[in-house]
Amino acid sequence: MFSRITHLPLGVMAFCLIINILIASLWYQPFMLGKAWQNFTGQPIDGPPNPAKLIPAILGTVVYIFTLAILFQLIGIDSLGKGLLFTGFICLGIIAAVAIPIHLYDGFPLKQFIINFGLTLVNFLINGALLGRFS
Repeated sequence: MFSRITHLPLGVMAFCLIINILIASLWYQPFMLGKAWQNFTGQPIDGPPNPAKLIPAILGTVVYIFTLAILFQLIGIDSLGKGLLFTGFICLGIIAAVAIPIHLYDGFPLKQFIINFGLTLVNFLINGALLGRFS
């Protein structure tokens, strides 16, 4: 099964990670969605983020980009369009479907979920497009 994995596009994977970090750093700025997010969480958005909170997010991003790259090779995703379609289905059909009920059950507002999940969806789609195009 894993004999289909001939190479992993490490350069593209690294680029995806950098893009994800840049988008996240903009996403939560006050001029974007930062003020709304701050209203829900009460966490400050001024100054640099806490590294203890960033490290798990970065490691999680590395893991899911790596996983997508392997999946793309295993199932033969080899174009931008297929990458977008696949990651859209995964993100909306699996991740959101599991995360929304948990989020709402825990008493968090739907708008807060939309802010946080919106970032996940945008990053997934970008990663899918890039990995699909350059795998």
